[in-house]
Amino acid sequence: MPNRKLKSIIVEDEILSSEFLKGIILEYSPDVEVNDIVTDIPEAIESINRVKPDIVFLDIELNGKNSFEILDHFPSFDFKIIVTSGHEQYAFQAFQHRVTDYLLKPYSIDQLIKSIDKVRRLIPLDLSNPSYYGSIAIPGLDGVELLHNDEIVRVEADGMYCHIILNNEQFRMVSKPMGSIAKHLSETIFIRVHHSHLVNIHYLVRFVNGANGVIHMKDGSIIPVSKRKKKEVLQRLKLA
Repeated sequence: MPNRKLKSIIVEDEILSSEFLKGIILEYSPDVEVNDIVTDIPEAIESINRVKPDIVFLDIELNGKNSFEILDHFPSFDFKIIVTSGHEQYAFQAFQHRVTDYLLKPYSIDQLIKSIDKVRRLIPLDLSNPSYYGSIAIPGLDGVELLHNDEIVRVEADGMYCHIILNNEQFRMVSKPMGSIAKHLSETIFIRVHHSHLVNIHYLVRFVNGANGVIHMKDGSIIPVSKRKKKEVLQRLKLA
């Protein structure tokens, strides 16, 4: 599979719900395109055939009908399904239809991001490309190790090397500069807070203000924030 953006369609009959969902995707998942928004079963079937999406965001009740009829129309499909429903009684039926995740409205931004990350991990990888959806390839003596974005707590530069600190208290040393590592990590969840430090905001515990500021991470590390990066960090943390 070529390294490309993921295609998606939204199947939702409530305009506010579909616009809310689209807004989150566009702001927090720049590697996902919203290629179509449809409101009923015939439109959804046509859109799936035309767009050939990687992800279908699927509401269950559409104009009084059950949207599982759409999936029954595709006895074999390779797109991933994230259900967005206000009704929890369909969960068992949803997983019988092999959905990837089931989000109960009102869901949070973080819940949606995690669902999309789950889809990324299920997309087949292109081993000819050094970067993947939500992953980075680390070369070693006996092959290539794939590290998912959510396994990485932070990256610390050391000259032309980088230490990649993982959530299992292990680390990997890579003979690449910080810039080379950063371009293969998700801009949605990683922040360059200093010329020597890149952090995963999911593992950030506390920002302590000061002349520049410092960040406390879940692994116990305290990371300096450079004066040049402080404003950007505050904006990303919604504090500015």
